[in-house]
Amino acid sequence: MYLEGYELILRFPFSREINDRIKKVFGWRFDGATKTWRVHVASVDDLINEFGTLLQFNTSYDEIKSTIDNISPILGPVDATVADDFKIPPYDYQIIAGTGFLPVVKKCILADEVGLGKTNSALIGFNALYKRGLAKKALVVCKASLKSQWLSEIHKFTDFEGIIIEGTPTKRLELYEKAKSNDYQFVIVNYDLLRYEGKRSKKINIDLENILEIECQVIIADELHKIKNSKTKMRKGMLRLDAPYKWGLTGTPIENKPEDLFNIMFWINPEVFGRNPIPFKHRYYVYEYGHPTDIKQHMLPDLKARIAPYMLRRYKRDVSSNFPHISTDFIFIDMNELQAEVHEIIRKNSLKLLEDTEENKDEEISKRGSAFGNFTLLLQVADTPELLAYSSSSFGQEIYNKKVKNKSFSAPKIEWIHDFLQERNGLNPEAKTLIFTRSDKMAELVKRNLLKIFNNDEVLTYTGKLDNKKRNELIDSFKKESKVLICTEAGAEGLNLQVADVIINIDLPFNPTRLTQRIGRIDRAGSEFDKIKVFNLVSKDSIDERILDLIYKKQGLIDAVVEGNALRDIKLTKGLLQKLLRAKKGGQDNEE
Repeated sequence: MYLEGYELILRFPFSREINDRIKKVFGWRFDGATKTWRVHVASVDDLINEFGTLLQFNTSYDEIKSTIDNISPILGPVDATVADDFKIPPYDYQIIAGTGFLPVVKKCILADEVGLGKTNSALIGFNALYKRGLAKKALVVCKASLKSQWLSEIHKFTDFEGIIIEGTPTKRLELYEKAKSNDYQFVIVNYDLLRYEGKRSKKINIDLENILEIECQVIIADELHKIKNSKTKMRKGMLRLDAPYKWGLTGTPIENKPEDLFNIMFWINPEVFGRNPIPFKHRYYVYEYGHPTDIKQHMLPDLKARIAPYMLRRYKRDVSSNFPHISTDFIFIDMNELQAEVHEIIRKNSLKLLEDTEENKDEEISKRGSAFGNFTLLLQVADTPELLAYSSSSFGQEIYNKKVKNKSFSAPKIEWIHDFLQERNGLNPEAKTLIFTRSDKMAELVKRNLLKIFNNDEVLTYTGKLDNKKRNELIDSFKKESKVLICTEAGAEGLNLQVADVIINIDLPFNPTRLTQRIGRIDRAGSEFDKIKVFNLVSKDSIDERILDLIYKKQGLIDAVVEGNALRDIKLTKGLLQKLLRAKKGGQDNEE
């Protein structure tokens, strides 16, 4: 047995018994060309456990273990001349990814921090292959809302041409035929067009069949985490797409959910983890009563060693000084009396419901719904009780009618935004501000208030309900004449909004990776600002503050979010919800 790259190469005379035993070792593969068995270097101890003294080491055990500790992304020669082909010179780190990683590894993940310009790196990669005659056409798969932005980036940086597949079924069929022409180097589709029912289904996805007919040497999957769920029809369709070069782009790599990483690599390069999820789960999960219950933390280095050659991740502050300095402030805002009263009613009710469902945490309780449902009501009240008017919860409607309706009250968060932007606009009328909220209705309420300061066309709202044409118009308007853009989570991914230097988060996303995505809209390569400011609004003594204390501060994720490295996946378990719902007395958690 000897070491070659990151693999252990084994040679032995044919033996059915040894063949069966080596297949018990995780990550094995047989190379038909060389007639050798190959196992990832991280499985060296598995081999020793299985074969013991039968193994003959041509490479020392210490050297093998040292290799495991130092595994890094595969990087080849870098071609700096690629910059000559671009209308706007790319950054050095983009050239490294585009010429030394993507075309070299072929099937891999570019997981650079949000804002580093992964799109441009992918364009560089395609250009490198195009010049060498290795690629003529690339398929870009992305969110529907980002298709126009991809085409815009292609035109902005290169002389290549792209075509967006959109419109009615008849229109799309026409576009598919055009896409086959050599006039287009990029074919841009959205994930929803890939839905596949399976081989046994009589339903045929005409879009998917037409996409498969287009000969593409490169497939670029933007926001790669979209395919992490193994059960979706969209992922099933994605698995039918193959090419010599498959590149996944994501700013939020999933390192603490092994199964998601398996599902992603199953499309990118199934040789990394194999095609059977069962051995993978048994390797990285603790099992109880036949079911995975937790992650084997001590096995995460093993997981990272296996993925490292195929995933390149860099951070802004490590690769370039061309990024603005971020400063973050948490603004603690007192709730008004009515808001505090309503918040307390819902909090106590939610906690009681949770305690009453100890035997079955998922049970729906009477007409007032579950504690998990009431948790959403608390989030709304922390913004403003007025949101209860739009709640689909009967309990929320009941509270609104009894406590809020026809009452005169202020909305402290909205008042803070109003006062801040009024002063900011007075000092700098050209300043642009980006605002995020989880609620469409909250976005409407904020805009209504801001129209006391700005004209209607100066304040825009970007939500998931808009069609792609309207979204593109809003973004163009914000970059030109508008001053305030209010976004829901629909605007948290993929948009380039570095014309703004201030973000106001009306509420903290429950999952910290969403906050990373929000900040990444203005903390991007090419920002015209030296400094950007992030304001996070927190209603004092509310569920806002509990989320800040128990999820962000306690888990040390505030700095990680700013650095784009908030990788934990936060689940709203019963235990966590109980902690969130308990009142805080004298700075300490109250167990009630």
